[in-house]
Amino acid sequence: MSIPQQLLQRIMPRTKDIPMGKKGPRHQHEWGQLQYAVRGVLQVDTSEGRFISPPNRAVWIPPQVDHQVTTLTAAQYRSIYVDLIWTQQIDKPTCVIEISPLVKELILHVMNFPSSQSPDLFLERIWQVLVDQLSVSTIIPYDIPLPSERRLQPIINELLADPTHKMPLEYWEDKVGASARTLRRLFQQHTGMGFNQWRQRLVILHGLELLDLGKSITDVALSLGYESSSAFSTMFKRQLGESPSKYLQRTYSPTAETP
Repeated sequence: MSIPQQLLQRIMPRTKDIPMGKKGPRHQHEWGQLQYAVRGVLQVDTSEGRFISPPNRAVWIPPQVDHQVTTLTAAQYRSIYVDLIWTQQIDKPTCVIEISPLVKELILHVMNFPSSQSPDLFLERIWQVLVDQLSVSTIIPYDIPLPSERRLQPIINELLADPTHKMPLEYWEDKVGASARTLRRLFQQHTGMGFNQWRQRLVILHGLELLDLGKSITDVALSLGYESSSAFSTMFKRQLGESPSKYLQRTYSPTAETP
């Protein structure tokens, strides 16, 4: 999908069905953007972190934030560019937000309007309601910081490749030229989390991806190294605020598909 060089109107929709595993170019723009998939799961990487967006969630990206989008599953991709004035009204950092049934319907309505036509008063009111709703939307912790500190980079890259890696920080001391104590301090300084907390978040987000691929809660728990599905469910709820079964019901039940 081509990236526009300028906005023709205050709200500009983009829509496309994208296959699984498609990775877009890394880029930034001068306006805000809502990355949303009606169906499917998106991964958005920035210089600060990784953001996971399943159905009924979206990633908000402020202006001038370098980012790259990957489809973790086949996705019905819907993107909305927002001009600077309304971006300031939304006033959020890069984050994953909850998409309420109302916001979903507003997004779908906006998608039906050709960007080549001049908006009428009714559509401009729809735009304003959408922006108002985005400005008060709930931020969801479906993200993990990815600091660029040179001693942390090898650790982060190895754990991103294998989130179930269980070696302690001492394992990386010789590899990165820093003591485990220094690495713990760096993790806290650059992520706002202790190393164990950061790794738990990574594992749970990986579990979220596996659930979205259709794996059962038990299979996901065992593949992540948990002794039982209940232990996995406890950590999932601690990290993301709801149990895996509640997440699946809210995200993929027929009532979730059709508000």
